[in-house]
Amino acid sequence: MTRNLCQPFCSERVRPKRLRLLPLLRSLYRGEAEDLLLLGGSPEEQEEFAHAIIGVTVREGFPVVVYDREKVIQVYIDRDGMSREDAEEFYEFNVDGAYVGPKTPIYVDTDMVLR
Repeated sequence: MTRNLCQPFCSERVRPKRLRLLPLLRSLYRGEAEDLLLLGGSPEEQEEFAHAIIGVTVREGFPVVVYDREKVIQVYIDRDGMSREDAEEFYEFNVDGAYVGPKTPIYVDTDMVLR
C-alpha cells in the first residue's frame, strides 16, 4: 500500500510521488535536520513515520520533532499488523515512555480539543 506523505502539504493537482523526510524537516526547521532525533532506527523507518510529524519546536535550546500520537500508533497497526490494543501498549511503553535527553520527540494527542 502506497501512502502519500505530502497530503497536508500538496494540492490535489501537484503531488510528488514521494516526499522525503529530510527535505520536509528542513522546510519546518531552518537548522540542520540531521540534529533532530527522529522516531525509527533506520532512514526507511524514519520515512514511515514522516507523515506523523506535525511540527518542530525547541526544548532546552535543542530542536525537537513533534509527532501526532494517533498517526504513530497507526504505523504500528499498519506496518506490524498489531491490534489497536497492542499498538497502544507498545507505543506507551517503548515510545512515549522513553526519554533520551532534551532532543526526545514530543507526542501530541491531536484528538484532544480544548474549548
